[in-house]
Amino acid sequence: MKPPIVLVIHGMGTHVTGDVIKEVKTGLNASASFLGLQNFALDTHFDFEEYNYSEYFDEQRKAQGDFFKALGKVIPFSSRFLQELFQFQAKLADDSFFYTHWLDVITYGVLDTIRITAMLRLKEKLLTLLRDAANDAEGKRDVIVVAHSLGTAMTHDVLTSLYLRPDEPDDDEKIRYINHPLSGLWMVANVSRMTQILTRYLDPNHSIVRDDSANSAGVAKIYYPIYNQFDPFTVFKRYLVEPVYGDLIRTNSLRFIKHTDGSKTVNPHSLTEYFSNPEVGAEFLYQHTMLQITPAMRQAAKVKYLTTTIDGELKDAVKEILAKIKALSNTVNASNDLLSLISCSMQLFLFVKELKDLYATSSKQGA
Repeated sequence: MKPPIVLVIHGMGTHVTGDVIKEVKTGLNASASFLGLQNFALDTHFDFEEYNYSEYFDEQRKAQGDFFKALGKVIPFSSRFLQELFQFQAKLADDSFFYTHWLDVITYGVLDTIRITAMLRLKEKLLTLLRDAANDAEGKRDVIVVAHSLGTAMTHDVLTSLYLRPDEPDDDEKIRYINHPLSGLWMVANVSRMTQILTRYLDPNHSIVRDDSANSAGVAKIYYPIYNQFDPFTVFKRYLVEPVYGDLIRTNSLRFIKHTDGSKTVNPHSLTEYFSNPEVGAEFLYQHTMLQITPAMRQAAKVKYLTTTIDGELKDAVKEILAKIKALSNTVNASNDLLSLISCSMQLFLFVKELKDLYATSSKQGA
């Protein structure tokens, strides 16, 4: 029988094709190392595929030229608001990589045509994968979805449009869980509630995008929403739905990421870092492979992992900034108009930039 198919959907920012699969593989290999697995060959256990929407987003923004003018065609705004946009842009002028993260959120949340096109492409890819997996000549194959960051929002919105609830009539453009269940759904750094205040799509807290159980209709056999308490993007409108089958995984670690050039960074939003943590990576391998992974091995892996993490003053400083983000989140609700929500998104990203700079300073100091 063929191995499971893992479809990976990347998060914010520009992603070269293939990079997001490398990020997941690097993380899973790290968890395998913490588990002490010998001669571990990840590609014998999974067939990885990806959906890349960043190339399309970048193409569309390039074609539009001035992003603010394109935004102004969708939302009429005052000269005062335009000034706020320019000031925000200036504050991020030295960090185009991070600025692209914000552009992606606004592109997805506000520019309907681009969002819908990207969603339709993901829907088509996922539907094809599920149908092909169900009809494979060697037997039905498992399909696992791993989404990260902004990818969790797109994945949520696509799945709500793809799967029928049990009481809904048949639709040739949709499928049912009973015929095409996801074997696993991993929503890493889940920001689906953050974008929902912009798109006004179905509320992730009450949607079908979860595990299927006697309590709630779902799309997956097991469901893992995941956040790191030090990941700033998961503080704003944090997703806290508890699965029946699976787990709401909460991690709370920071680590220095060592690079080939000798530099170090701290990034709790990193997809690789999430899967490097045995709380996530070991659970993934335990659930989706036939490897003999005992409770004792998993506990030992967690202990080894903790020896690589950071503690002390850095965590205290981070918590102060995260408290600002939580306070900002508490000011936002469904009654806010779109302009105020965009203003809120800019403030959120400035807080995240403050945190990013703190991590950068700590990395240089090695503390």
